[in-house]
Amino acid sequence: MQHRWIKQLTRENSLLDRAFRTVAYKDSVKEIGNAVIAKSPIIGFGRVTSLYYDPVDYKAQQTIILKEFSGNGINSLGNKILSFLEDAYEWATEHKGKKLTKKEFLNYFKNFMIHHAHCRGAITYGYWGEPVITSALKNVLKEKIGNSNIDQTISTLSVPRPVSGILAELHNSSPKLIEERAHLLSSLNLTGRTAELVEILSWFTLLYELGERVSSFLFDEFMDHLRKMVDDPKLFDEFEWYDPDSLCHFSQKTFD
Repeated sequence: MQHRWIKQLTRENSLLDRAFRTVAYKDSVKEIGNAVIAKSPIIGFGRVTSLYYDPVDYKAQQTIILKEFSGNGINSLGNKILSFLEDAYEWATEHKGKKLTKKEFLNYFKNFMIHHAHCRGAITYGYWGEPVITSALKNVLKEKIGNSNIDQTISTLSVPRPVSGILAELHNSSPKLIEERAHLLSSLNLTGRTAELVEILSWFTLLYELGERVSSFLFDEFMDHLRKMVDDPKLFDEFEWYDPDSLCHFSQKTFD
């Protein structure tokens, strides 16, 4: 089948960072969910990289995501993905600042790839699922509140749900915003699938927010450990232009 690639985003980051992300999206959260994004092409210009996606795959994954996040699966799957983020953040925090041996670094590399994939998988659900939920909610809410306040209403309803434990320090939603969302929900008196969509939206914004923060933390920590393993700064700078497979091959050849 011929792919029709569409540019998804362009950002300032290294080719290695972007490549790690695309590999992670492909590996996703296979242990608990079925949404797996096809590996997409990356184009780099200096420190600016562009990521492309296949719209057919995009639609297919959205269908899977919405099917999984329904009924009893909303909180069940949400909490499972959240637990993967907690494990990833705890693992990276435990290794922060440690000096690894060459053998330890190879094992660290392997575990980084696993945890990073879980984080980007959380983002898959949040980033790819949110547009469908938002569109559906807008259509329903127009009948209740009209068009004038629809964007602000959606924004308030999308406030990420609160979290406790190790990830609480990464959570941005203030108690005031969470309270405003609760008051809005009470006034709207939503039921059935519409109420479900609101809960899913809150989950998706949470998973996207925390997935971005934890995966960025993991990548920064990985690069810090890699920097400590290499004596030559010029060689380390070259790693920004590697892909994950090449970096893995280099690490095994050099540090094994």
